[in-house]
Amino acid sequence: MNAKITLPKVSSDKKDSLTSNNPIKLLATKKDIKDIQSAKNSGRTVVPTDVINNSRYIKLRASIGKGKKEFDKRQAKKKREFDIQSKRSLKEL
Repeated sequence: MNAKITLPKVSSDKKDSLTSNNPIKLLATKKDIKDIQSAKNSGRTVVPTDVINNSRYIKLRASIGKGKKEFDKRQAKKKREFDIQSKRSLKEL
């Protein structure tokens, strides 16, 4: 839902392109749709990772992701600050 897909115009007059805001059906197996719905209900995020446009169909690869916990964010921040300080100290030498 809420995907904005812009397709090139087929006619010889290529001034504009076709933009569709209409809901697009998801073609997937029942198991895949059930997995996506359960992930959304459990607070996870469905993220599109790859869009393939080889033929008249648009293929989309999606992944299910989980956000970082608070302690993970703190560790990443400490590591980032340590890297910045080490680069500064190497520049001073």
